[in-house]
Amino acid sequence: MTTKVILADEIGSRIHDIFAGEHFLLGYEAEPLLYVLSPWISNVEIKGKIPKMGEMSPQIGYTFESMDLAHSILLAKLMLNLEVNLITKSPNKETYSNPAHVVSLLDFLDEIGCNVFVNDNLHSKMLLTRKIAIVGSVNLTRSGLYNQEEIAVSLDDFENLSTLKDYARDVEKESIPYGYTAYHGKIEKVTRGWLYHELRRIGRISRRPYLNLEDLLRNIETVYLENIIELTMETSLPPYLRPQALQDYNGPYASEDQAIIFVKKVLARKEFPRVNLICKKVKFDSEEFMKKWQSKYSKKRTRQR
Repeated sequence: MTTKVILADEIGSRIHDIFAGEHFLLGYEAEPLLYVLSPWISNVEIKGKIPKMGEMSPQIGYTFESMDLAHSILLAKLMLNLEVNLITKSPNKETYSNPAHVVSLLDFLDEIGCNVFVNDNLHSKMLLTRKIAIVGSVNLTRSGLYNQEEIAVSLDDFENLSTLKDYARDVEKESIPYGYTAYHGKIEKVTRGWLYHELRRIGRISRRPYLNLEDLLRNIETVYLENIIELTMETSLPPYLRPQALQDYNGPYASEDQAIIFVKKVLARKEFPRVNLICKKVKFDSEEFMKKWQSKYSKKRTRQR
């Protein structure tokens, strides 16, 4: 069991590690899970230290030492097929001086397939995976991460993680689904992200070539649509993937035009919510990094045997 108090800039760095996949790869879990409880939220830039030489590195091809919250979550979903459950306060004028920015953020997270909930009684702040939890006073906002005196504790023992997971589920049950994804197909339309990730579970994804991760993130709407269309031309949807929203499906489709017609019918939003990508890339030799990492930890494991 490890319990550690984390302060100031280290809090943001630990949060960055979670979104970079450090606590998902170690166990190679089949269905990685992340709960985010943050009463106030914004598209804050999350700064960290990449690359790292820790036992749970290397991370998910993460070549960014900082990235905005929206695209950090998106990258984790793309790389790990991560289930994200986010609970926050309602984005209205009673909560925010400018709620439009928060609406754009929550719409973006909903569209990429996160389960978003609102709960105006929420005061808890927590990030929770199957491997680690960060609990404290920190909202995922610029003030919370960088301008105010905040404190947090990281936990990784099974008993506390189990208790916190039960707590997060209870809060989720008391919250109101926001957008479309959190309704799990019980409404008439679905998001690109929900459909992409459900299809990805059953089909082969052969992504179109993109120059780098930054290029992929800037073209996420195209990435989603191209792969959805390709999968509906290759794969027959099983019954469990046919809620009300997908009852018009009659594929696999023989042509791209037929697939496009189906996809346009079921999408909840005609336009992808716009959130600008903010990131700072890391310059390093990945091959040299891997050699050092393997040298350090493969020898360590051999001695342990």
